[in-house]
Order: sequence, then C-alpha cells, then structure tokens
Amino acid sequence: MKGIEKRISAGNLFFLCLCVFLMAGFLSLISCSSKKKAEEAAQKDTQIQDLQAKVNGLQKDVAAKDAEINQLKSDNESLKRRIPLSWEVQEGDSQWRIVYDYLTEKRGLSDEDARAVLRDIPLTDQILVGFKVGNYSDGIDYASFLAQGEAALSPGDMQRIEQTNIEAEKVKLRNKIAEERIKGQEENAGLKDKIRELENEYKALKSQSASLKEKATEIESQNKDFESKLNSVYYIVGTKSGLKAKGKESLGEVSFADLQNRIDLREVNVIELNAGDVGISTIKKVTLLPETLDDNRDYRVEISGGGQSAKVHLLNKDKFLLARIIVVVS
Repeated sequence: MKGIEKRISAGNLFFLCLCVFLMAGFLSLISCSSKKKAEEAAQKDTQIQDLQAKVNGLQKDVAAKDAEINQLKSDNESLKRRIPLSWEVQEGDSQWRIVYDYLTEKRGLSDEDARAVLRDIPLTDQILVGFKVGNYSDGIDYASFLAQGEAALSPGDMQRIEQTNIEAEKVKLRNKIAEERIKGQEENAGLKDKIRELENEYKALKSQSASLKEKATEIESQNKDFESKLNSVYYIVGTKSGLKAKGKESLGEVSFADLQNRIDLREVNVIELNAGDVGISTIKKVTLLPETLDDNRDYRVEISGGGQSAKVHLLNKDKFLLARIIVVVS
C-alpha cells in the first residue's frame, strides 16, 4: 500500500513538472509573438512615412511640371507672335510687290521708307506660283525669305537654274580653259583634249540648264491648266432629241468623258451657242440641266441674230464652279 502511494506521488511530481515546463514555453511563445507584432507595426509605420515622403516629392514634381507647362505655353504664345507672316505667290506676283505691300500695309511704313528698305535687301526676280514669301520685322530690322510651298521647284532650284549653277560653272570652266591653254604651250596635245572635254562639260551643263528651264515652264503650264480646270464649269450641248438619241437626257447618263466643253469662270461667264453647231435652223429656247438651276437667277439666256446664236450668262458663278451641266437647245 505504501509502495503504491509513493508511485502516485512520483507521478504527480512528474506531471507537475511537465505542466510547469509547458506553461513556461507557452508564455515564451506569447512573448515572441507580441515582439514580432510590435516589430511589424514599427516596420509599417516606417513604410507609411516613406510613402508619405514619396507622395510629397511627387506633389512637388507635379507643381514644378505645372510651372514648366505654364512657362512653355507662355513661350509658345511669344513664338506665335514672332512667326514671320507669309504670302503664297499668285499669278503675276513679284517678291518686290509682296514685300512692299507688307511694309506699307502691315508695318505702316511710308512709300519712301518702304522703297528705302527694298533697296537694301536682296530680292529674287524669278518666283513660281505656289512659293511662300516670308516677311519678318521686329520694328528695326527686316527680313524676307522664300520657301518652296506648293511649287514644283524650290527657290534654291530656281536660283541654281537662273544664276548660281550656270554662271558659276561658266566662270569656272572658262578659267579652267584659259589656264589649260596657257599650260598647253608645253603640252599642247594633251591640253587640246582637256579643252574639248571641258567644252563638252560646258555644253552638257548648258543643255541641262535648258532642260531644267523647259521642265519648269512645263510644270508651270501644267499648274495653270490644273487651276483652270478647278475653276471651270463642264457642259454638253445638244437638242433634246439629239441628246435622247445618244442616251444623254440626264446628268446620271452623262459621264465625265462626255463633257468635252468647259469654260474658266475666272476669265469668262458666258457659254456661246450657234444654231448650226447643234443641227437646227434657229434657236428658240435654251435651258440648263439639272432643273435645280433657276433661269434669271442662276443664269440668263440671250438669243440674237434672228435665232442664229445665243449666249448663256452664268450669273451665280459659285453654283457653276466645278459643276456638270447639260445645255438643251430647241
């Protein structure tokens, strides 16, 4: 019996020790967990402070960029005010006249002062339709310059064609020829070959110059023809029966190839008709299609010569610009 009590007491002691050990471990674990949470909280506070510092820095950068943008806008407006005024060259314009008009009309100079300025600046005699003439003045100094704009050739091309290239090459080749001729007293045979070579180069350059001038003239002619077409009215003429026989009674049946007649509205606004041209003895009436064209408002018909001829006066040019019409003669 006593042996059993001793064994129980020893078991209780072991159990008590085990409980104490587990309690100590549990308390240690709670302590470590609390310390880790404190460290994590401190770390989060540090991250929040870093993020706030970055946000403050970004706000400063944004403010600086806003200031920079406002300054750029101000500079842009200033540049716009300083951009040179430009004029697109039209048929019959000259650089002298464009500059003169700018100085007198835009800058308010008198005729005498404007002519004095024009005497002191270089101007180009040859300019093409479509060139841009720039004018700039800050109230003291004045400058004028040319840009290619819509023209087929640039001002540099024109200048090289008309002056620099030809004249410079002529002088250069002539000087070379004269120099080689002097040296040729000692080596005459070789010099003659050189002279012929240089003369051939000169002829080639001269031919090239003529070709370029011809090309410039051709391009200018094409531009004039294109402008004329853009400012024309296109029409077909015939009697009602004749048009019907051809299947051309309405614009929907008329192709652009049928419109062989046109007039440039910048030069004339009258379509002239003859009775014999449409195969009738006399002209009694002339009407225009489409029917939206109003007689006496958009156009007016004038029959003369006892009905042998007629004129259609196009009154509303804007309505006829690039328009396709049918002229019905009866």
